[in-house]
Amino acid sequence: MVKLHIYKRRNMSKPCPDIDLAYTAGILDGEGCICITKRGDLRGRRHPYIMLEVIIVNTQEWLGHWLRAQFGGTLKQQHKLPPNKDLWVWNLTNTKASEFLELLLPFIHLKRPQAELAISFQHMKNSPHRAKNHLTEEEATYQESVHILMCGYNNRGI
Repeated sequence: MVKLHIYKRRNMSKPCPDIDLAYTAGILDGEGCICITKRGDLRGRRHPYIMLEVIIVNTQEWLGHWLRAQFGGTLKQQHKLPPNKDLWVWNLTNTKASEFLELLLPFIHLKRPQAELAISFQHMKNSPHRAKNHLTEEEATYQESVHILMCGYNNRGI
């Protein structure tokens, strides 16, 4: 029997079979990246904007469109000079990325430490007790430390 999960796709809720979640987790483990990235300049802020991002890069156009149809997000084409193939870059950010990782977590093997750290990071950012437009020094230090830890995971290939 195929187990189904309900996951809000672009504009609808449809069941997502476990086999599709396991397949997607395998793609993430092999072709993906879970990052805590710094974005933009400070623009008058005391601390940089640090965000969760999940990226999958592949040369197969259909895969990018399938991921976007299943889980939302953005898809961009990166043109390469021959003989290299064009790349398709699919990504999710912030809360959508965290929800995606939570859905796949039972099936993620290689990138489980990054996924767990990313989910924890986003839960802290989404905390109702946190001021939306202002970081305390403690929150900024936490975000920076998670950014550094994630960079370490990704540089080691974990």
